[in-house]
Amino acid sequence: MMQSHPKTVIFTDVDGTLIDLTTYSCEISAPAITRLVSSNVPVVLCSSKTFREQTFYRQVLKISDPFIVENGSAVFIPCDYFDFDISFQGKRDGYLVIELGQKADKIYRVLGRIRSRTGLSFQTYSDLNIKEISSITGLSIGAAIRASHRDYSQTITSSLSPDEIKHLGKALAKEKLAILGGGRFFTVTSQVSQKGVAASLLTAYFRRKLGAVVTVGIGDSPNDRTLLEVVDRAFLVQQPDGKWHPMEGIDVIRVPAPGPEGWCRVAEQLLAAV
Repeated sequence: MMQSHPKTVIFTDVDGTLIDLTTYSCEISAPAITRLVSSNVPVVLCSSKTFREQTFYRQVLKISDPFIVENGSAVFIPCDYFDFDISFQGKRDGYLVIELGQKADKIYRVLGRIRSRTGLSFQTYSDLNIKEISSITGLSIGAAIRASHRDYSQTITSSLSPDEIKHLGKALAKEKLAILGGGRFFTVTSQVSQKGVAASLLTAYFRRKLGAVVTVGIGDSPNDRTLLEVVDRAFLVQQPDGKWHPMEGIDVIRVPAPGPEGWCRVAEQLLAAV
């Protein structure tokens, strides 16, 4: 049914935004999520996290809306969510899957060639076992398993200098891939995998379902830039050190609180207008 007034739709990053950057806890943001869900405000997770990671948090937080994985590489929509036909590439565990990026194994092969050709030394999740991923990230074994199941990207866990990042970025660009910095690590995806592209696609579906909508984007790091560019209201929460990542050229509201504390401030503001 069409709404007589614009409906708010939230697109949110996860690490360092909805959840704590170091503990990966959603305890602080959970009460606000509960109120948003109870108020029928769609909450779309939009992060570098995998399908398994996001379904885990969606179950914990009781979110039933579509979600965007691996920095815009794919969109997952519950099969009965929209009452009209949409284009999709496959189905998985009760979700329609819209694939926008390249497969993870292909990206890994490209990274292997780049390492051999350039001499750059770096490791990805695919080079590590689960215990090593757990040790590097601080994730539990279960969470490390969920993080390791990447379908459309590769996570680089090694520290890279600015020159190395620049060199790697140029090599990846020749392969139509891109590297993005997130909360802690770098993610390599297809160049066409962008949070903003995926969010715009979903926004069109939400408008068809709900009529007028106001889109809200909440993020904290460079890989949120394309998302914050396409939403109606863009919010940037602080880093743990109290600073904000630069977002030149984008009209963003800088929230004076880090991570989930800042996220909750945004949520309270939105809830007051529901």
